[in-house]
Formats: sequence, structure tokens, C-alpha cells
Amino acid sequence: MGQPQRVLALGLYKRLMRLSQTWDGNQKDRMYIAKTAREEFKKHRGLDDRMEIEELITKAYQRIDTQLHYRIAQEKQEYMPSFASPKDLENVDEKKDLLHQVDLRVNDSETY
Repeated sequence: MGQPQRVLALGLYKRLMRLSQTWDGNQKDRMYIAKTAREEFKKHRGLDDRMEIEELITKAYQRIDTQLHYRIAQEKQEYMPSFASPKDLENVDEKKDLLHQVDLRVNDSETY
């Protein structure tokens, strides 16, 4: 890891640790933020590819912004139709069909 990227990564880690201490949520959320940061940094410790490091740092800052905006410690989940279970979405074509059905329901112009 180059020196500028090392400084950025350390700054990111410090920000995450500070966020875990100052988070307005409960103790469980604060622990989750700190634990996730430690795990992610350990997982990517030996990474040498500059582009991948920059991408990970950018994604981390975006995640922090999302957490602060929505006031949720966990990663924001993707939208899944309420009538679909994960088993229903095993096939990609089925997922597209279900999402298309949701789109049709939302765009239905009839009102009752």
C-alpha cells in the first residue's frame, strides 16, 4: 500500500472508530460498527492493488454517509417485494419477473 493510501486508510479507520463511539443508537449498534470495521480492515490487510484500495475506501465513505443519513448502523438492504421470499428469488429470471410485477402494480392507473 502506498503512503498516501495508507494515510487515507488510517484516517478512515479512525473515523469509523470515532463513529462507533459517538453513534446515537444503542450499544449493539456501536459494537456492530466497530466490529465490522475491524473485520473489513483485517480482511483487506494484504491488498496491494491501488485501484481496488481506492474503490474500497470510496465505498466505505459512501456507507458512512448512508449510515448517517438513514441513522442505521447496519448496511442498507436492497428492496425486496414483500410477497417474495429469498427462495422465490433463486432464479434471476424469476426475480426480474417479480420486480416487473411490482412495477406494474405501482404504475396501475386504476384507483378504487
